[in-house]
Amino acid sequence: MRTALYDPVVDPDDVAVEQRLLLDRIRKRRDHWASDAFSQVRAHFFQGHPYAIPLDGEESDVAAQTPDSLRSVYRALQQAPLVISVSGDFNPARMQSQMQDLFGHGVKSPPRPQIAIPPKRLQDSHAKTLKQPVAAVILAVDAAAMDDPDAQVDWQMLDTVLAGMQYPGGRLHPLLRGQELVYVVHGVPQFYRDHGIFYIYALTSPESVATVQQQLVDTVELLKTAGLDPEERERAQAQIRYAYQQAQDPPSARVHQAARYQLWGLPLDTHETQLTRLSTYTDADVQAMAQQAFQAWQLYVFLPE
Repeated sequence: MRTALYDPVVDPDDVAVEQRLLLDRIRKRRDHWASDAFSQVRAHFFQGHPYAIPLDGEESDVAAQTPDSLRSVYRALQQAPLVISVSGDFNPARMQSQMQDLFGHGVKSPPRPQIAIPPKRLQDSHAKTLKQPVAAVILAVDAAAMDDPDAQVDWQMLDTVLAGMQYPGGRLHPLLRGQELVYVVHGVPQFYRDHGIFYIYALTSPESVATVQQQLVDTVELLKTAGLDPEERERAQAQIRYAYQQAQDPPSARVHQAARYQLWGLPLDTHETQLTRLSTYTDADVQAMAQQAFQAWQLYVFLPE
């Protein structure tokens, strides 16, 4: 098991097959509006940081990979801290002893230092293009890193109020979809080790893009200036509580959640602390969150080429 993780046999034929598949996916990136748009947004928003690079990589980097270079990546996984999560029917003491024998004695390099990302200071707009005959508006703002669980639940609250937390809800769904201005509108908070980002994205038509852009900005500004009503807050809190409950099922999900907390240096009851924080929110709290969160943003407006 240790060898398979840290020093695997990498077959050149397997590498060639995966390279062809990955290169094909990269070349088709612009054929789908979302992969195209978000690649452009991340490249600008995180410029100068590895987060700006698409997860699939770029053609030149993928084409340059060799079996030896891939094996070096596996060897580099020997970093502290190492967290192993195991779920199933087994003897805990025996499993812990086996994992200790396999992984507990090797010398591990320290984790890489965090790479700072300067916070955005202004409200800027950027014109972009898409290969497909559609338009899109993406509002992106600095969000919490993964080591700030209190701020994470704050962002989840803002996401739920504005965009429904990946469900057809929040303020923007009835506003934009109710007027048949968009095909889809959602919010996405993403929390990483060095930084976080919160998107609100809307897919629309070129004819409607200016209206969608204005209404998205107006909706955010209205939350900052007028706040929300108690019924709206309670509905958002209930939705987040349900999402947290779903994340605890099945039991293997709880195991992996505990592993993530351990890896990030967070208490194992972090989700309980977050739910407690959630229950204390007042309408004024949510308004203050919006005022703090949306001081600066990057607005990306995409039109067909």
